[in-house]
Amino acid sequence: MSIRFFISACVALLFLGCTAPEAAAPKESHYLQNQTEPEDETVDAGSDDGSADGNTDGTTDGSADGSTDGSTDGSTDGSTDGSTDGSTDGTTDGAETDAGPVTGPGNGVDVHLGIGTITLGDTNTVEVTIHNGADVAGIQFDLSGASIASHSGGLAEQLSSDGWTIAASQNTVIGFDTGGSVTLGPSNGVLMVLEIGTPSEDALCTIDAVMSDSEGEPLVTTTECKPVP
Repeated sequence: MSIRFFISACVALLFLGCTAPEAAAPKESHYLQNQTEPEDETVDAGSDDGSADGNTDGTTDGSADGSTDGSTDGSTDGSTDGSTDGSTDGTTDGAETDAGPVTGPGNGVDVHLGIGTITLGDTNTVEVTIHNGADVAGIQFDLSGASIASHSGGLAEQLSSDGWTIAASQNTVIGFDTGGSVTLGPSNGVLMVLEIGTPSEDALCTIDAVMSDSEGEPLVTTTECKPVP
């Protein structure tokens, strides 16, 4: 009886308009709640421009311009100009230097008659040097400190070939052109080499020198002494 009553009651309620209880809302998935939206990985113009401008421009302008302008210009302008201007000009300018004409001793002196190399041994010799800025037509001087045996070499040898008469004996040397037309032009070198005996003094000197021009006028002349080695 009770079961029938219960069923009847339920049917009655249905007819009276009772609705069944609403179903519970489905529970939101925990997986969906914790899932995050993926970040926008689209490459924007900034990264493109950055990598393109930075790498491309940097590489092109930096290395290309740097290597071209730096190494090419540097090596060309530096080494080429340096070697050309420095060594070529320097060598040319230095090598082409001209000593110019021989001038006299200066200070009002026309001729300086000096002593060059003195050699002592089996044969004793002394060089007599001359430095003159004026033409010399005749020479005469004495040597002190040793006797003269003979003369040879030097400018006097050429003068003898050109017509000069040169004599050397004891302590005196004389030379001149008998025709009066040949002179010794401006010079600076060895006039002659004298063979001498054993030196009697500690120094050899040119003394009492008389030099004359083509008019027979005396030239201002200085002399010199040099210690015997």
